[in-house]
Amino acid sequence: MTGATLPIPGYRGLRGDVLVALKKAQPLTAKELVVHFGVTPNALRRHLKELEVEVLVRYQREIRGWGWKPPENAI
Repeated sequence: MTGATLPIPGYRGLRGDVLVALKKAQPLTAKELVVHFGVTPNALRRHLKELEVEVLVRYQREIRGWGWKPPENAI
């Protein structure tokens, strides 16, 4: 049984698949999970929120962006 994933008892469907994926390759970003499972960000967010309430996952918010730094000679 190579490549097969065993389901987590009590968790079926996407929620169980997300738990297995996180167990295999943590940490993963929400964006990576959305691409992997082909779901909308809101659908994934709903499942992650439920898993967080059950204390099965936790998240760390990272703010990423281009940012802006004024020129050093700005007045």
